[in-house]
Amino acid sequence: MTQISLRLSQREKEHLQKYCELTERNQTEVLRDLVRRLSIKGTLSPLD
Repeated sequence: MTQISLRLSQREKEHLQKYCELTERNQTEVLRDLVRRLSIKGTLSPLD
């Protein structure tokens, strides 16, 4: 596995933390899910 560093503003970090609390998921799970869903019509399909 590869590790990525991500710089967020304090507001973005708090938003992510709140989302994680509400969905009962950790930050890694949330961010990996978002990456898997990335798509561009006709060019890039979401990952399974």
